Formats: sequence, structure tokens, C-alpha cells
Amino acid sequence: MTDQTTDQTTDQTTDQTTDQTTDQTTGQTTEETATPESKPHPWAYSFDEDDGYYGRYATRDEAIAAGTIDAAKQGRWELFVGQCQPPSQPETYWFASDWIDMVSEQDDYGGDHAQDWYDGNRDLESELETQVRAVMAAWLDKHHLRPRQFEINDATIVKFIDTGSGNWSYAGHRSPNPEPQP
Repeated sequence: MTDQTTDQTTDQTTDQTTDQTTDQTTGQTTEETATPESKPHPWAYSFDEDDGYYGRYATRDEAIAAGTIDAAKQGRWELFVGQCQPPSQPETYWFASDWIDMVSEQDDYGGDHAQDWYDGNRDLESELETQVRAVMAAWLDKHHLRPRQFEINDATIVKFIDTGSGNWSYAGHRSPNPEPQP
């Protein structure tokens, strides 16, 4: 077994965490970067789901503890806790077929002279998507434009109610699609 040390740094502008591990025996250093999608999803709390969610806590229990303290300070009696979910990364919304359609609608590509410029080969589209998305991802990273916002995964929302004197009671999971009230 070899001795290793790990230093962890977080780039606050990209929310990326870099672990740099050095093997003390060989002196070899390895680096691993975690993006928001590859990190565990933190937890947050809310008093009124329409008001938004606060904080980022490593565990549900930490979010509950912080939320109940904050709720008591503000005189709140309901608490919702849910797991944060990062948005899809922007480059995943670029599709070769959309670009090809847009190009095909241009006057330069209309008419008989350009009729067969592209045959709809899905393998070629897949190749183009992979290459363009990689360039887009590098650009987003270079300019620190990765999204940092989050949404709350509906399936993880748990409701708690203050039953008095700071005693919080589990009130069930929130329904992902509540029925409209008449």
C-alpha cells in the first residue's frame, strides 16, 4: 500500500472541484476534475416552494437541521427539503439535424443545383455533434459559463411541520404532480 496525499480545490466560478493526488513513494501526481453533473447533488430547504430553495447542504439531514433553525428564527411552521439537480449542460442542446435544416433553408442551398448536398446520414450527424459539442464545452469552460443554478428534483421533496416548541414532524413526500385545487 502506498502513501498518498490529496489536495482539493474548488473553482468558485465554474463550481468544478479538482482533486490532486500525489503518490508519496513515486512522487507521481494525478488530477481529477469533478463537474457539477458528476458531483453528488446537494440538498436545499424552502419554507414556501414558490419562494425558492436556500443553501446547499451535503446531506438531507444537514439541510433539515439548517432549515429548522432558520424556520424557528423566522417564525415559520412548514419546511420543505429537496435534492438539487443541475440543469443539462448547454452543449447538449446543439443538434446537427437542426443546423443542417437551417442551412438547407438558405437560398444558397435551394433549387435543383443544391438538391443533393446532404443525404441525411445519421452517422455523419452524430460525428458532427460530438465534435461541435466538444468545442462548445471547451468554450464554456474557458469562459466560466457553466450554469451554476439548480432545480429541485420533485421526487425528493419532503415536508416537515413544526408541531410546537420546535418539534418538527415528518409530513410526507410532496406529490410530484399535485392535483389542482377547485
